[in-house]
Amino acid sequence: MSRLQVTRLLGVAIGAALTAGCLVSRTPLAYQLRPGEGMVLVPPQSRHADRPQAIKVAFAGTAACRGTKAAFDAMPEEFSWTLSHGHLSVQLQPALSRLGGASLPLPLLDGIRGLRQTLDRAASDGCLRPERVRAVVEKVAQSLPLSPAMAQMILLGPYGEQKYVDIGPPVELQLTYALRRDQPERYDLGYAAITYRLRPTRSDGAGDLQTAATQILDVPSDTRLPPAPVRLTAGIGPRLYRLFFLLRLSPTEHDVALVSAPGRATLEQATNELLARPGACRALTISGAVCTLMPHAVGLEARLRVRVQGQWTSVSISDTVHNLLTEAGVRDIAAVLPTLRVLRPYRSGLAPVEVQGSKSALLNLLLAGGEQVSW
Repeated sequence: MSRLQVTRLLGVAIGAALTAGCLVSRTPLAYQLRPGEGMVLVPPQSRHADRPQAIKVAFAGTAACRGTKAAFDAMPEEFSWTLSHGHLSVQLQPALSRLGGASLPLPLLDGIRGLRQTLDRAASDGCLRPERVRAVVEKVAQSLPLSPAMAQMILLGPYGEQKYVDIGPPVELQLTYALRRDQPERYDLGYAAITYRLRPTRSDGAGDLQTAATQILDVPSDTRLPPAPVRLTAGIGPRLYRLFFLLRLSPTEHDVALVSAPGRATLEQATNELLARPGACRALTISGAVCTLMPHAVGLEARLRVRVQGQWTSVSISDTVHNLLTEAGVRDIAAVLPTLRVLRPYRSGLAPVEVQGSKSALLNLLLAGGEQVSW
């Protein structure tokens, strides 16, 4: 190699390094939390958060993608998406991204639910690999400026409106029951909390439900754990799990049930039957589906796996950073606020959440699972 060639190669290498350095300095990999009028979480590398946003995802699937078409345009000027010929396009107006919690309109929730259902159908048609469904919704949630509530709905589904949530990373289950079997409502006499985690063993997310942690609370530590009043681990091969809550039996009575199925189609059939007939869990007619109804005074809750001070734990799917600190035993939240740090999943890693304005706004951040919180 001549001296001239070496010089040119060095020049290219140095130029590339300088360019990379400039990109890193101009676009720090951090979320920007903007309180303002409605909290907005702006993802890293989102340069124009106040303009209409769009994202496109291409699927590498087979010819089946040509026949997988769907669209949502009930909110054409605010939120819409199209899946056609293996390409997903999502459009969002910035005004809508500020909405959160109870202010999310029903058409928006329907659009989010329809997007997730369409992706599941595309996976079953061979348009994309089943394990990519989660990756696609993550890319949408991590690429658009969204309220934390809307980002969570895209990641987990509109669970409050549809009355169910799927179990699988980062969503876990926690079963709670009183230790006194003769007094099942006396949690004040001690109770058990068992955490179950789905370990996927198939590409579609199906797997085995396993016991991840067991706690005995409000009694001496040497108290023996009585058997759980219900058995959640089926032991019948890989399955998909879905937790149903607020199944309306009457104006004042609701059921909580866990449904498992060997595949997505069976799970959807069982879901339609339960939503049409909330009492169907006791005699579910869908072959292959299993419905486990929670007895009176036994709790079953979906929770999100997060890391706190280096240790993995779980929080309620409605918890904020403030709730997490309280559950972690922090009494003086103002004292830890200056050093409080939240890392949120971004692509294949984590990115810090930075606040524009008072850092106390970070306490109101709704968690979506996978965060790391320290102080």
